[in-house]
Amino acid sequence: MKDIFDLIGRILLSATFFLAAYQYIVDVDIVKNVMIEHGITWKPVLLLRGAIFCLILGSILMLLGYRAKLGATLLLAFMVPTTIIFYTNNLSEPMQQTMLVKNLAIIGGLMMIFAHGSGKYSVRKLLASAKS
Repeated sequence: MKDIFDLIGRILLSATFFLAAYQYIVDVDIVKNVMIEHGITWKPVLLLRGAIFCLILGSILMLLGYRAKLGATLLLAFMVPTTIIFYTNNLSEPMQQTMLVKNLAIIGGLMMIFAHGSGKYSVRKLLASAKS
């Protein structure tokens, strides 16, 4: 049962980041303006492209379970600064508090994948069994 939950957890976390990447691609101008409003003025387009890259590659790696720890690292590299920059500046607002706690929970899930790997159901395990 643990292995099924590992797989479902990876699927759900990956879906969250795929959706974020899609929204960033579709709403590039809006996201860029929000970044600038939050004080990110150094090459926001470059940073946004880097974020989209981390989101897509990290999600793919984590979903497949191939180099899931690298995928979790890429997603953490996105989530930690994003959470600090966008959700810690006005904690008196209930929505900011909710978003901060949600992001902290997602960061916790990514840390668990980083600590434990992808589990039994992964491309990595499939490739390892095919070699033998």
